[in-house]
Amino acid sequence: MHEAIANKTLMKVLVYMGMLGLVSSCQSTAQGNTTMTPAKIEQLFQHTKNVCFGRYVLTVPQEAQVIFGDTNINLQPNAIRANRAKETKQIAEEHLKKLRDEYRTFQLLSHKPGPVAGSWFYSFYTSDSRAEGGSGFVTLLVPFGSDAFQYGRNFTDRQKLLKLFKNPSLIKEADDRGDPTSEQDAFNKLMVMVKNTRYRDDNEVPTEAGFCVSHGFIRDSSYSQREEVQFGLRFPSLPDVTFSVKSENFGSLEGENGWGILKRVQKQKSLSGSKYSGEFLRIGAAPLHTWQQGEEVLARVRGTGALEFTWSQVGSKGSIANPNNLTVKLFNKVEGDSAGSADSSSVSDEEAVALWDKLLSSFKFRVPVGEGSSTGAGAAVKPGSICPKTGFWRCPQFEKQ
Repeated sequence: MHEAIANKTLMKVLVYMGMLGLVSSCQSTAQGNTTMTPAKIEQLFQHTKNVCFGRYVLTVPQEAQVIFGDTNINLQPNAIRANRAKETKQIAEEHLKKLRDEYRTFQLLSHKPGPVAGSWFYSFYTSDSRAEGGSGFVTLLVPFGSDAFQYGRNFTDRQKLLKLFKNPSLIKEADDRGDPTSEQDAFNKLMVMVKNTRYRDDNEVPTEAGFCVSHGFIRDSSYSQREEVQFGLRFPSLPDVTFSVKSENFGSLEGENGWGILKRVQKQKSLSGSKYSGEFLRIGAAPLHTWQQGEEVLARVRGTGALEFTWSQVGSKGSIANPNNLTVKLFNKVEGDSAGSADSSSVSDEEAVALWDKLLSSFKFRVPVGEGSSTGAGAAVKPGSICPKTGFWRCPQFEKQ
């Protein structure tokens, strides 16, 4: 997936002018209700659709183009070969040829029809040393709809590994990773994946627990997997604007990896000293549904004048409900794969903020996920309390009137 869409890091310099719109009474906001959506964004959202990715759902304009980026879960197909459902054997042979060309001592173990109609199975060691150490790989190609889903798992023969390296810690590492112990064990685990997978039209939003991938859905309610998903949107009527989400639950939280975005900005400010200058449109704490530690920075990037909006929460390693890295981004002035490269933007600051607020407020879990279940669009805030961010907030006492 284009890096500018799905995995963009903070621009090198975010600059401070003040914290705008952070303290306002929810009571007065609800009473006044003066924030109006710009006509362009109102028109864009006149017709909407729900899209799912990973365990999440998002309400987007009908015209929005969905882009699935890198996805990594233990239950998922490793790749989806579009419109090649009838070519599973050919796909396997193409892959094997590349492996033989790349690895001088490549060893093929199996190459045969799979257990599902139209499927194909193959397994291999990439080298003699891998074979000696018992580290191989199995692949199963299965037709779903018009596409071929490619599943793969590595396996590690613990006895061979110990005999070769004489290091028991390598056995523990393989156990911690959940590596299958043999070709047959890996094959059995692939079949579990296949049984939990079904074809999904990208316009379908399932109502059962599980994981949405491009053209597919994997049933799962164990919430015990290592999961990573990247997802992006482009808008034909706003060609320079991108919106993206990244979620992962097994990344490092050591050192600065465990810092929230506000702490990162403060560090940059302290490092830059008097040279720290620029503009924030909005910055501060931004709870979102069940993600109560969310933080937000809506910034104008120094030099290009482009907008970079970021919402993020640092959660807990291994958690599905509160992944250790959950980040949402919006860029404008995007050209090709680069943010800030376009000479002009299709949205004003006001329109960009309105677009951001509409998209971000609809981002939530598709179905409840343990302690991180979705509370629906919007959050109820007691009248008279402090708003975590500007915009519209529900005040129950006024809803009853």
